Amino acid sequence: MPQTTIQLECQTTPYSILVEPWASPAFEITPDERCAIVVEHPTIEPIVTCAVVDGGLHLTVYTSGSTFKFVRAGIVDFEMRVPIPRLSGEV
Repeated sequence: MPQTTIQLECQTTPYSILVEPWASPAFEITPDERCAIVVEHPTIEPIVTCAVVDGGLHLTVYTSGSTFKFVRAGIVDFEMRVPIPRLSGEV
């Protein structure tokens, strides 16, 4: 299955990550943790953008039909199995 993986780490100050358009739970990353957001789609590589907002990282997935997983230390900590519906203005 095609996927886009964003590797995340924290070196000094903890921060949160939010994945849109699901408005997922905010995931906290603390120093020395290795985490990842893995966005999957059944047929194409998902498009993901990043922005820093109020000291946290916001990821936005733009590919309808995508799902995602939050992986902490190699273990799936959260899995969003509800795919994004058709988005208006989708690339």
